[in-house]
Amino acid sequence: MEIIGLNEENIKKISNKKGENDWILDYRLKSYENFINIDMPKFGPKIELDFEKIVYYKSNDQDDKIDFEQAKEEINKSLEHILPNKSSFEK
Repeated sequence: MEIIGLNEENIKKISNKKGENDWILDYRLKSYENFINIDMPKFGPKIELDFEKIVYYKSNDQDDKIDFEQAKEEINKSLEHILPNKSSFEK
């Protein structure tokens, strides 16, 4: 799951996904309200940020999990030419 963009709805989704208490959600929403009511700094270089294109949350979905047995096999295959006497890692 990926949440892109900064708005109240996305803040609520993130808080819900993380299973946060209500007081944390309230704190996040008040912080967001403060954030949208302040101007970007006027000093230093001008920076153009599109807050609606930033990924604010990315979860580890099941598809992203590593199968360590498969990874070990792939590593062994790639190392066969370097370590010809060792066909696999020691357990």
